Amino acid sequence: RKNLHNQGMNHHEAFFITDGHWKQETGLWASREILKFLRDDYNWPVNPDVLNPENFEKVIYHDWFLGGEGKKLTLVNAKPEDISLHYPKFETRLHYYVPERCIDTVGDFSITYNMNEIKYRDYYKYSCYGAYDYGNLSLKRLRNLLTGCDKKLLVLHDSFANCVVPFLALEIKNVDELGPFDGSLKTYIKTEKPDALIVMFMYFEKII
Repeated sequence: RKNLHNQGMNHHEAFFITDGHWKQETGLWASREILKFLRDDYNWPVNPDVLNPENFEKVIYHDWFLGGEGKKLTLVNAKPEDISLHYPKFETRLHYYVPERCIDTVGDFSITYNMNEIKYRDYYKYSCYGAYDYGNLSLKRLRNLLTGCDKKLLVLHDSFANCVVPFLALEIKNVDELGPFDGSLKTYIKTEKPDALIVMFMYFEKII
């Protein structure tokens, strides 16, 4: 929040109105700030400017999203709002592995979106935010097959960071994501040997 305010941004506008999550525009901004931190404090050879907004095409779904809080209030008391998906204008090639969804595929950045959650405008049946990074799952892995800093980043997170983490994979070759799971975090770190760990939760959860 300190970084956000220092750049003249309003933290209320960073969030959806009917939901407790960040907008994807905020997620893109946050991913750029994380890259700056890794570059400046840990000397990672990353280029945060790759994640500048002008390097992405933004597709806006107007009045398409009713968040969790909005669903509780119903459409009688809450108005649907816009939600967007960002696509890099530059070439991307990622290996995306999500065992809980039986996903083990290679493609451009768009493979990180679950389009089934946003394809239809049904305010109660679908969760548009669930389109980002396929929702809150135990394990996801992203591998950049074209470029990027040859480091391994582990991000420990809940759904709050789903609009952030995929962007990091555009500059970091190896990004692992862990959500709530039954295993040992210490064992995972000892086995996988990440170069850095980021913890990013909306609500603190016991995951070890």
